[in-house]
Amino acid sequence: MTGGINTTTFWYPGELVAGKRFIGTLTPGVDSVLLWIRSSWDPDGDATLSVTVDGVQVLWIDLPAETGSSELQSLDLVIAAGSTVRVEVQAATSPGPSDASVNISWRSGGIASPTSRVEWVNGPERTTLYTVSAGVWTPVDSILLTGRATIRSDGGLVTVNSVNWLVASGGVIQTSGFTDSTCTDNPRLEFWQGDALIGALSAGAFCARSFREVGSPPGAAFEFGDGGTVIGALDSAGLSVTGIQA
Repeated sequence: MTGGINTTTFWYPGELVAGKRFIGTLTPGVDSVLLWIRSSWDPDGDATLSVTVDGVQVLWIDLPAETGSSELQSLDLVIAAGSTVRVEVQAATSPGPSDASVNISWRSGGIASPTSRVEWVNGPERTTLYTVSAGVWTPVDSILLTGRATIRSDGGLVTVNSVNWLVASGGVIQTSGFTDSTCTDNPRLEFWQGDALIGALSAGAFCARSFREVGSPPGAAFEFGDGGTVIGALDSAGLSVTGIQA
């Protein structure tokens, strides 16, 4: 069904031994978007998981025995109709894991990343957490938020590990600081508009091209609200706010 979210499950009921591989393939008949992937196994040994599209590796992670499951991995990758997605689990020890399963969620048709989105970056990890449309911040999946960040639906409160990184209150936006330099802190949240990175937020600062105090912020891709009133707006030119406090 075009535009619908589908889940394909690959399952290997036996026990993998070192060097033995469990392979599954998926070939959508229409242009599609790989959304996320998750795996689980009986924790008898270590293994690795790799995902390739037409022979090009797009994901590789360790599957340690002691965990028994992997975190949800965001892919957000467009694939053309007829492309072959290959999933491979390979045991690294003997015995290896048993009853291994891999779930891939994908959307048939549509486009890749939403025009406005928030990505969590922590070292090599990059996960799309929220999409933003008409001033509403919507989580891609609540499972992805655990151990990362939560954002109020109006964008006016950003919390990471019980620490508020951004608070919109009393007509001002409060963060640990503001800078027009590039943010390279880990972890951080990045604000993307299409293919353009227009701002970022970390425990240390809000990063944007510029900061302007205005009487009424203009409509923008990312809006930060306080009790139904927009007091901040982020676009490619920078952050416009009714007031800022660091």
